[in-house]
Amino acid sequence: MACACANETKLSEYTHIEAELDFITFDDLLAHLEHLICRVIDLTLENPIAANAIKTYNPEFTKPSRPFLRMRYSEAIDWLRAKGIKTEDGNDHVFGDDM
Repeated sequence: MACACANETKLSEYTHIEAELDFITFDDLLAHLEHLICRVIDLTLENPIAANAIKTYNPEFTKPSRPFLRMRYSEAIDWLRAKGIKTEDGNDHVFGDDM
């Protein structure tokens, strides 16, 4: 039986990308990841089949602009509350509820 938490969206979920980027700062890493994400989106939208699927399933999709918004975890919780974004249960996000 699968864990009940398997279907929940977690703030702490991430995608791991292993890259050789010697001697960079954390800000350099974030900028590199932003570039990577934007490039993948650009390439995806250049594909007519993929672009049509995105338009079908998320008609309001817009490409992100750089720099991405950066915030601490506690600020993310406050941002979600301010935007009225609820958990899957319809509750307000609270610190640690996604861990």
